[in-house]
Amino acid sequence: MRALPITLVMLLLVGFTATCTKEYDMARARLDFKASNGEMAFSSGRVENEITLDAIWLGIREIELEMEEEGHHEESQEGREGHMEDGDHDGENGGEDCDKDNDEGEHEGDHELEGAYIVELISGTSDPKLPVIDLRPGKYDELEAKLAPIIEDMYSIKIEGDCNGTPFTFLYEKPIKFEAKSEEGFVIDENILNTILVNIDVDTWLAEAGICQGTLNDSGEIIISAESNTDIYASIEASLHTLMEIGKDDDHDHEMDD
Repeated sequence: MRALPITLVMLLLVGFTATCTKEYDMARARLDFKASNGEMAFSSGRVENEITLDAIWLGIREIELEMEEEGHHEESQEGREGHMEDGDHDGENGGEDCDKDNDEGEHEGDHELEGAYIVELISGTSDPKLPVIDLRPGKYDELEAKLAPIIEDMYSIKIEGDCNGTPFTFLYEKPIKFEAKSEEGFVIDENILNTILVNIDVDTWLAEAGICQGTLNDSGEIIISAESNTDIYASIEASLHTLMEIGKDDDHDHEMDD
């Protein structure tokens, strides 16, 4: 599906919505967002084609982790069969069927984190810091991130860097949703602090956009926005949905675990 310092007033909501009485042991996980070259994350800002990146900020309003569908349905079927064997039919215990998907098509194990987080991809930091989240253990394969113009109250993405010493700034003002899909999925385990790594492929995103060919303003800077250097802006915008990769990184080496 392709539907990918400031003062903030923050609403932090951590948890997941359960519409029934069934309870599960919970796991813990943290999210790390990092810039990558398509293979591994990096902490220095060098990119191809003479571009150096100093900072990449994303204004994140919502993050959703989704459990793998096939595993969810298999588990649901096993749960229903177990209930029938015990004589526990849907609704007899005063609750809804816990193994059904909800009306919006989301699985019970899906997890949403809402708030206002400005994530910087080169350093891998966030303001405020992304919290450790409690979520249902199991196999996950998808992450959605909704970006909103909360950076300086104007932008959902802001990038600063230079082209052979000439400074440039990219400003993106539109809300946007990213999606990262793991083909094999990854397991969130109980009894450890899981690390979920989200790599943003900056090389693919920016290297061929022609940033260094942008027109300089009166201050000698390249400003790329909806009003300035619009052809480069459109090229970067068109690459936004190719960015994200997701997986486990429990050894904290900024590479996806095998």
